Amino acid sequence: EYGYETYGALTISPKGLLVNSQFMQLRFAQVDYWKYGADRWDYLLDMVTDAGFNGVYTSVCWHRHERTAGALDFISGNLDLAAFLDKATQRGL
Repeated sequence: EYGYETYGALTISPKGLLVNSQFMQLRFAQVDYWKYGADRWDYLLDMVTDAGFNGVYTSVCWHRHERTAGALDFISGNLDLAAFLDKATQRGL
């Protein structure tokens, strides 16, 4: 039988995840930032939080970030991954 494992404020139990001794159900929505204009991210992330999700999952589309071998672009327009993650973090996602 599995017991509890505690890592600071996080406890993993056979019945789920506890944060600060409170059960937390993880509900994630997938938003692939690179499929949408950066000007739509606020709207999309607001829809995620309004729908009751508490996390966001995204994929990184390498062929969009590396259009030329060895030249990575993570800052142009809808490729700005850090800006997208900052917006998600501001919403508690």
